Amino acid sequence: MGGKLRRILSVSLGLSLLFSSLGFASAAASSPIKDYEGHWAQQQIESWLEKGLLKGFEDGSVKPNQSITRAEFVALVNRVFEITKSQPVKFTDLPATGWVYEEFSKAVTQGYIKGYGDKVRPNAPVTRQEVAAIISKLLFLEEPNNLDVLDQFKDRDQISAWSERKVAAMINSGTMKGYPSGNFAPTQALTRAEAVAILESLNAPMGGGFLITQSGVFGSKDPAQLTGYNSLTVSTYGVNLQNAVIHGDLLLDEGIGEGEVSLDNVTVKGKVIVKGGGVNSIHFKNSTIEQVVVQRKSGVVRLVTEGTTQIKNIFVQTGAILNLGEGTTVSKVILDALTKVIGQGQLLSVTVNDRAKGSSFEKKPDLVEGSQKDSITMPTPTVAPTVGAAVGGSSGGGGGNGSSGGETPTTTPIPTPTTTPTPSPVVNVPLVNEITLVQEAVYKYTNAATITVNLSKVSHALRTQAEHAEYYFTTALEGSPDLDKAQGWFPIDMFVSFPIYPDHIKDYMTIILTDEDSAPIGYKSIKLDLNAKYTTLDMSTVTKYSEGVNITGASISHYINNSISLDSVFVQQHPEVKYFTTTPNTAFYEIVGPNKGFNVEHISSTVAYLNEISESYSAVEISYESFDYDESPFYTQPNFEEEYMVILYDSELKVLGYYQGKANLTDQQKADNVGFKIGKLPAVDLLVLNDEAAVNWVYDRYFKLTDDQKKLIAGDLIIKIVELKEKLLLLKQG
Repeated sequence: MGGKLRRILSVSLGLSLLFSSLGFASAAASSPIKDYEGHWAQQQIESWLEKGLLKGFEDGSVKPNQSITRAEFVALVNRVFEITKSQPVKFTDLPATGWVYEEFSKAVTQGYIKGYGDKVRPNAPVTRQEVAAIISKLLFLEEPNNLDVLDQFKDRDQISAWSERKVAAMINSGTMKGYPSGNFAPTQALTRAEAVAILESLNAPMGGGFLITQSGVFGSKDPAQLTGYNSLTVSTYGVNLQNAVIHGDLLLDEGIGEGEVSLDNVTVKGKVIVKGGGVNSIHFKNSTIEQVVVQRKSGVVRLVTEGTTQIKNIFVQTGAILNLGEGTTVSKVILDALTKVIGQGQLLSVTVNDRAKGSSFEKKPDLVEGSQKDSITMPTPTVAPTVGAAVGGSSGGGGGNGSSGGETPTTTPIPTPTTTPTPSPVVNVPLVNEITLVQEAVYKYTNAATITVNLSKVSHALRTQAEHAEYYFTTALEGSPDLDKAQGWFPIDMFVSFPIYPDHIKDYMTIILTDEDSAPIGYKSIKLDLNAKYTTLDMSTVTKYSEGVNITGASISHYINNSISLDSVFVQQHPEVKYFTTTPNTAFYEIVGPNKGFNVEHISSTVAYLNEISESYSAVEISYESFDYDESPFYTQPNFEEEYMVILYDSELKVLGYYQGKANLTDQQKADNVGFKIGKLPAVDLLVLNDEAAVNWVYDRYFKLTDDQKKLIAGDLIIKIVELKEKLLLLKQG
C-alpha cells in the first residue's frame, strides 16, 4: 500500500461491543452479581467476559435466562458473520431509520431473513426454530431429506414444516441440541445464554487445530503416509499443503491476502472455508473435498481444480471465479453471488439463486436449477471493440445513482497502488460510457472528498471479464488511457466508494478496466468537481479524555485487529459528538518526520475514515505491525509501545477532544500478539544482518512476557525466535 493509504480503513462493527447497544454492556458495580455461576453456559459466558465481549448490566449480572429479541439477535449475527452490505427494505413494523432498520436491511440483503409477509417482528423474542433457520442458511448446512434425527424429540410435531429441515441440519452439525427433558422446544424464546453459546461456538477458533503462519510446504513427503490434522487454519500466502487428511475444517483466512495456497493430495472431511485469496488462486490438486464455502469479505476469489480432484459441494457466498480443470468433478455448486465458471471439468449440478443472476459458464452444467437458472450466460471469447452507449450522468457531473442496482456502495480505503507490471501507453482501448461516478455530497472521510465508482450499468460480460480496475489523475483530458500512469486500483463491484485527496478533486480521473492478465479492456475519463470537508482545530477548546473509550481484543489474521468502541454512557453525556476517527501509532511511516508526531494536531490534519455515532459506537482498527516498510519503521523507534489515538468531532468536523491509550489485552491476547510478530519475521535460514532491529524488537517483547504468557505461544514460534536470536549472534561474529 502507499504511505498515505495504509491506515484508511473501511469500518465494520467489531465484536467488542456486541451487546453494548442491546442492553448487555455498561459499567459493572463494585460487587458484581455473578448470576451465571453454576449455569450450563458459565464457561462460554466467562470466556466472553474475559475477552471483553460481554460486560453485563450495572449490577454486574448477565441475566443468562432472559430472552433476546429478533432485532437483537440479528444484530449479533451481522457482527459475528461480518455482514455489512445492505439495500433498502420495507416492512410495516420496521422503523424507517435507526439501528434496527440497518440490521434488518443487512439481514434481508444477505438472504437469511425474509420476514412474515410484510412484517419482520423486530421486538418479538427470537425462537429456537427461527435461530436454526438463520444459522443453517449462513453456514450453508446441507438440509437432509431424511428427518429421522428429529424423532428423538418428544415435541417433534411442534417443529414447523418450514423449519424442520433446517432444525435437522443444525442437529446433525452439532450446533444445536435438545433439552434434557427430551424436547427441542422449537417455539421457545432463545435466551441470552443460548445466544452467547451458539455464537461463541460459531466464532471460536478451531479447537485443537494447527495454525500455519509461515509460507512453505506442509504435510507428508510420502503420498502413502498422510499427515493427519484435527483442523487447520492457513493464515498466510505461499503455502503448499500436501499428502494430508483434515478430519475437521480447513480455514483459509484473511491473512492469505491476494496470495496463493495449494492443496495437493489432501482430503478434507469437514468444510474448506475460503476467506482469503484472490486472483492468484486457491488450488485443489488431486484432492477430495467434502464442502467448500467462499466467504471472502471483499474482492473475488479464484478456485482452481486440477488432476483428479473431486469436490462434493461448493457454496459461493461472495464473488468467485471457478476454474474447473479437465478430469476434475464437482457434484454440486450453489451460487449466492455473481460467479464465473471456466474450464472443462465436470459440473453435475448448479443452483443459481437471486444474487447470482447473470453468472457465466464456459461449459454448461449437467443440471441447472434455481430462481435465476435462465439468466446464466455462455461468455463469448472476445470483447467488442466498442462498448455500449452512454448511460447515466455525463462525464462532467455525478453520473449514475448510488442506489440503482439494489446494492449499497462498498466503502473501501483508497485502493492500493498497483505493483503489477503494465505495458506502455495503450491505444484502441474501448471507451465504456457506462462507467460513471457518484460525486458524493456526504462526507465519509476527514480532509478529503468522497466518490463512488458506479459499474452497475456496465455489461455483465465485461464486468465478468474484468479482474480489477486501475485509475490515475490528470489535469487535462487525455485521448487514450495510459496504464503506466496508474496510481491505484480497486476490485470490481457494482459500487465502490473511497476518498479523493484534495490535490485531485478538480482533476480528470481515468478508470481502466483490466482482465486477469492486467490487459486493458475498457476505460472512461471523467471530470471531477468535488469539495473536501476539512477538520478544524482550536487547541484551547480541545479536551483530552481519560475515559469513555474502550480498546480491546486482538484477533490474529493478516494484521492485528483491535476493537475500539465508545462507551454508551459517554456518548449520552456528550451529544455534541457526531463522529470519531481512529489511528494506530504503528503507522510510523506517516506520523514521524519534520513537524510531525503522534499528536492531535497532526493526526486531525490527515485523511481518515469517519465513524458515525449511531446505535453502536465501535470500529475495527488495524495495527500494521509488519517489518517491510522502508519509511521510518516503528521498530526502530526507542522505547516504542503500541497505542491508539481516537479523535472526536462535531457535525462540522470541529475537533472536540481526543483519547490516547493502549489496547487492554488478556494474557492470551498478549501472547498472540507476540506470536504474531514472531511469525512476521523471516525464516531462520533467510536471516540477514539487516533484520537485526526487527529481531531484537520482537525478542524484547517476548522476553518481557511472564512465564505463564510465554506458555500460551505456539512451541514452533518460541523455537523460531530463540533460533533467530542465536543466528543473529553468529552473523555478527562473522
